[in-house]
Amino acid sequence: MKKDKNRTMQRLVAAVGSVIREQGFGAVGVNAVARKAGVDKVLLYRYFGNLETLLKEYVSASDYYKTAASTVSPSIDRLSRREIQNLGSQILLGQLRCLRESPDLQEIYRWELSTDNPVTRSLAEQREREGVAILSMFAKRVDASKMDLPAMIAVILAGGIHLTLRTKSADVFNGVELGTPAGLERIERAIDALLELTMGRATIVPPGGTKAPAGRGPGSRKGNSSRPGGKVSRHGWAERTPGGPWKVSRGREIGVRRERRR
Repeated sequence: MKKDKNRTMQRLVAAVGSVIREQGFGAVGVNAVARKAGVDKVLLYRYFGNLETLLKEYVSASDYYKTAASTVSPSIDRLSRREIQNLGSQILLGQLRCLRESPDLQEIYRWELSTDNPVTRSLAEQREREGVAILSMFAKRVDASKMDLPAMIAVILAGGIHLTLRTKSADVFNGVELGTPAGLERIERAIDALLELTMGRATIVPPGGTKAPAGRGPGSRKGNSSRPGGKVSRHGWAERTPGGPWKVSRGREIGVRRERRR
């Protein structure tokens, strides 16, 4: 009985991919999927509850992030700067290659970009959670106080995804061939170079070490560490109580300047 249930569930998951490939994502529905799987739609509701859950299961079956997470978790604490960079490159390029090799997944991305409904939002949120979980693993070793790692990765990854999806309607983008091995190699080399520049600005935390204290990130000045939680602005010294608003004290900054003149 359990084998029959598992077999039916697998057929329904596979049917989602068949409908996408043959008719596009817009054609995916309970009746179409059940018909393609050759089962009664009652079984779809019985085993998955609704179409949204079935779609999540389909996406998860080809989800690169799950494999990537298992790669990062046990090893990140032992890696050097170069090894961390190489692992990040491996994950980014791996996800893009997975997308490139899966027309079904490409259609899901296109559908998410063009349609806003509970299903597309749910799929996007699921992918977001999984991506953030991987970034949090890197955050154990990469101190982003001098460089916004999540934003940099978002820009790099979004560019790669766009170029992958663009192959359906264009052969060339900005002089780079999108569908040839030579063009793909150029894109991957560019991603490597961007990631190298990104990691070059980051501070690597030693295994078991601690990150730089707050107030010493972008825009902070050397010597301000004696005033934790504060910062110098063009209006003076700004500080705040925990959870409170920033307050600017012109007098303190003026006093500092006077001391320097003496």
